[in-house]
Amino acid sequence: MVERAEEMRRQAIDLWKKTVSQLEQISKTLSVSGIEKFKAERDRLLSERDKLFKRLGEETFKLIETRKIKVPKPIQDIYVRIRNLMDVLIMQKKPKKKPARKKPARKAAKPKITKKEA
Repeated sequence: MVERAEEMRRQAIDLWKKTVSQLEQISKTLSVSGIEKFKAERDRLLSERDKLFKRLGEETFKLIETRKIKVPKPIQDIYVRIRNLMDVLIMQKKPKKKPARKKPARKAAKPKITKKEA
């Protein structure tokens, strides 16, 4: 009878250890799952923000194009760069390059005077 009680005690301890181990695993899974959900939600929000920034830029570009708004010089500069890129894409123009620097002309070499000529 003592042996049977000891066996039941060992089984109960073993069962308890397995239960604790499973609960720890579930806890880790839920924690990782929660982190993954957080990251997925963050990525979704960042993607939505980027789409809205793009749309804002496109709408602002249209307003500048139709001269419905005036914008500060930094934004105007960006507008001009975009406009130039669009011209290249649409019209298949070559982008304007800065003129190449001209090399200074070489001076003509002075003829050497030999002793016989002098």
